[in-house]
Amino acid sequence: RILFPVTAGMLGAFVVAAPAAAQNRRINISSAPPGATVRLDNQTSAPIGTTPIRNRAVRAGAHTLFFELQGYVPGRLDINVARNGETFTGSLQQAGSINVSSDVPGASVTIDGQERGTSPTRVDGLAPGPHVVELRSPNLPPFSQTVTVQGGQVAAVSAQLRPATGTVRVVLTTPNGAVPANAQVLLDGSPLTGTPPSSDQVTVGSHV
Repeated sequence: RILFPVTAGMLGAFVVAAPAAAQNRRINISSAPPGATVRLDNQTSAPIGTTPIRNRAVRAGAHTLFFELQGYVPGRLDINVARNGETFTGSLQQAGSINVSSDVPGASVTIDGQERGTSPTRVDGLAPGPHVVELRSPNLPPFSQTVTVQGGQVAAVSAQLRPATGTVRVVLTTPNGAVPANAQVLLDGSPLTGTPPSSDQVTVGSHV
């Protein structure tokens, strides 16, 4: 209550502030599907309940509802509470997953630029749609692939970080049929050994 002093020739006046409880409204909160945990105005605050929520006291005005449900993409709903009995419903998307493996165990995995552990791993809770999967391992070229995730399904990424290799075997011949005993075969400047000279770990591509 705010009181104004009264002096001669003046009218006194006072203003009574409305109680805080009078500014509250009773609302209902639901979700599709039901069973979602709901937080009010802060994604890290204590939950206010699990949907469906009935007759919940909330201050009038603008708010944000945050929804979480296992197997679904976290959702948010901006609302404006004006009167008692209003119902606000959040619609949740079913999440998808990606199984990530690689020929080099322990490679770092990022999805859409966010670190997601090391391979092999399964990443859950992804929104349906395209996602960029990247893997990195020391001293090896990075791997990147765009994968489309479907709700309720598991996509797979199998990354090859080591360069693909093949085998080279060299058979030496001369017009006279005799090969000098000291003949040497070089591949990219390095000698090949064995009979015939060979290597089983030659990267795919052009060589000299």
